[in-house]
Amino acid sequence: MLLDEQYAEVAFDVPLARTFSYRIPDHLRTRVHRGVRVAGPWRTKAKQGLVIRVTDKPPEGVDPTKIRALVDVIDSQRAVLEPQLALAEWIGGYYLAPIGEAVRLATPPDGHSETSRTVEWVAGEAPSGLRGPAGALAEVLASFARPMDPSDLVNAVRGATHADLATLEEAGLVATEYASDAGLTVRTVDRVQYRGRDDRKLGVAQEKVVRHLEDHGDATDAELRKEFRTSRAVLRGLVARGVIEITAEEVSRDPFEDATERRQSDPPLTPEQAVAVDALVSSGPKTWLLHGVTGSGKTEIYVRLTREVVGRGKRVLVLLPEIALTPQFVGVFRACVDRSIAVLHSGLTPGQKFDQWRAIRGGGVDVVIGARSALFAPLDNIGLIIVDEEHDPSFKQHEGVLYHARDAAVVLAHRLGALCVLGSATPSLETLKNAREGRYGLLELRARVHNRPLPTVDIVDLAHHGATPGDPLSNYISPQLAGRVRTAARRGEQTILFLNRRGFAPTVRCLNCGGVIECDDCDISLTYHMRRNELACHYCDYRVPLPKKCPTCQSEELDKEGAGTEQIAHSIAEGFSDLRVGRLDRDSSRGRGLQKVLGAFRRGELDVLVGTQMVTKGHDFPRVTVVGIVDGDQSLRFPDFRSGERTFQLLTQVAGRAGRAELTGEVILQTHRPEHYVIQAVQTGDYDAFANQELDFRNRLMYPPFAHLFALRVNAPDYGDAIMTARELIEYAQLHGDPSLRITGPTDSPIARVRRRYRVQAMVRAEDRQIVRRAAQLVVYRAQTMSKELAAKKVRWSVDIDAIQLL
Repeated sequence: MLLDEQYAEVAFDVPLARTFSYRIPDHLRTRVHRGVRVAGPWRTKAKQGLVIRVTDKPPEGVDPTKIRALVDVIDSQRAVLEPQLALAEWIGGYYLAPIGEAVRLATPPDGHSETSRTVEWVAGEAPSGLRGPAGALAEVLASFARPMDPSDLVNAVRGATHADLATLEEAGLVATEYASDAGLTVRTVDRVQYRGRDDRKLGVAQEKVVRHLEDHGDATDAELRKEFRTSRAVLRGLVARGVIEITAEEVSRDPFEDATERRQSDPPLTPEQAVAVDALVSSGPKTWLLHGVTGSGKTEIYVRLTREVVGRGKRVLVLLPEIALTPQFVGVFRACVDRSIAVLHSGLTPGQKFDQWRAIRGGGVDVVIGARSALFAPLDNIGLIIVDEEHDPSFKQHEGVLYHARDAAVVLAHRLGALCVLGSATPSLETLKNAREGRYGLLELRARVHNRPLPTVDIVDLAHHGATPGDPLSNYISPQLAGRVRTAARRGEQTILFLNRRGFAPTVRCLNCGGVIECDDCDISLTYHMRRNELACHYCDYRVPLPKKCPTCQSEELDKEGAGTEQIAHSIAEGFSDLRVGRLDRDSSRGRGLQKVLGAFRRGELDVLVGTQMVTKGHDFPRVTVVGIVDGDQSLRFPDFRSGERTFQLLTQVAGRAGRAELTGEVILQTHRPEHYVIQAVQTGDYDAFANQELDFRNRLMYPPFAHLFALRVNAPDYGDAIMTARELIEYAQLHGDPSLRITGPTDSPIARVRRRYRVQAMVRAEDRQIVRRAAQLVVYRAQTMSKELAAKKVRWSVDIDAIQLL
């Protein structure tokens, strides 16, 4: 064994559940630490990875002389802070995800990759004293006088190694740069500062610039050139005379620079709010459920609590389920919390995300607001984590590392000794059970602020509703709902219409042969989108123009069946030609469409907003008095044991958008199943009645929260390979696992084929979490032993711990 050696365990972004060991060269020892990115030999090139730990012992059973050395250290400081790195390790372990993929969640969004490193000579001529490979490298670099790829350089010089190149770098002869593949750099502007006139006369253009600076103070180069249509040469002349100075000033690409609300003073707290604030402010490290009806003022509690925590010198993380909610929350927090606020979510441009990350890491940010990925913001000294709308399924990642951000937030807060607040008007049953059994604290807000009433909910039985001939709107909007829309508009009020299905029509059917036009690659009908006059698959994004004839029988009798948000918005606009109608769904919210639609509705420039579940969560529109639920049964039809809970949450949340200010609200709930207990609970607004009935159902059938589960999902180009693999993995777990396991499947997924790959799934559950976890580990182990066979057949598999979606 070699003496005094040090080794780094490095995690690479590869689908392997292990780290890789490298020897740390002497010249890199002071720079290699846990959380630093390094470049290590990987096959024929250097690959970027993250150091998980440093040790003075090689891996057990490995010959130290065969352990390759690290090539370089990429970061001057830790790329991932300890809280986020420890959380990523926990996520990798708990959700059985490859460690490299887990730590990637916390890696800075700066675009660094193994192809981005260059080296350049910076010392003039090559020193004559250098000999051997290092001297040869110096001569090549000095003669080329331009950045070079280090691997190409080392390979071009006989006998040279990366250690020789590092010697030149340590001597200050060579500079190493890690340029972002995505072009991510700090954004700067040229700031022009006035220094004073000299005795010489100024030119006409120069005089204009100087007078502007004397009257208005500093300006940017771009502002002056735009204002006076002058050239850069004019400014250079003033610089040469010492009249002005131009310096590069870093500016942040703020994604919500206009998202600021005005606030003169704090509104008085309701008695229930005051009790909640007092309890949370005086609480130690603990997780609380803040269960408050829609409009009860949960956000105000978040704001007061954030002020208190920041005042104590701690930092705050706020997680939201939807990007659409971010501008509203940022505006409220900027108006109420006199501290720097940053935003992180997947909808930011790469440059915006880069700037926000740097601001957070630099320590100048006290509050971070964002969606699921904000959980890994480089925050230390966290005193409070808020998860708003904690019940929302979008907190669960559905591809890659299948973690649940809400549960991970609870773990992070517990490890840091921080306060964690889970807020919702319709808590998940798992969170409710934790609160009822004392694992979480429970605070309830049963009344709206200012004692405003909850909206009334009127049910329209669609079984007794017939369409009016010649009136396409009446196919989907009952007379009762149409009348409420008209009345609200006449009063200058607004309406939200909710239908959780986008597009114009979900199905195009041939009236001659009865066939439905389906996706060639997926077992799903194509959705018709009128604006583009095309059919689209919402699973693989296949698109094709609407055919004039049936692909099967060539008949021209094609009928568009059903309705999506596009058709409802179109029909409302046609049926009420004087109303201004907007639409909010995934199709209309791309790019800046989201903020554009929400802003127009909030300013009163739209009378009706038609949308999917994007309109249900947390929005506060004071003018909305009517909410119409076009199809209240849609999510009840899903083949999922959580369909009742999901439906209650969606309908209650969207109903809560009505009557949030001085005006009272009303909800028209259209349904074919008015007697269903979920629909009845929505009408009465009785969460407890719904939860008790649903919990009884879950308990009798041993579903969460009375059991734990994981879902095995397998897909392959060949159906036989998919089903046989799933059976093999499940039978292995059944054979070696606990007898108390309950296994459903394997069987075809509800959508059995996506992107020409057949999908099967199985669900494994038991009362004991450890029994379920052991079964999942057995499945993973068996799949790994079959890896070559599965790769040959192009079979993919995943284990989803605590799965919440079984479609």
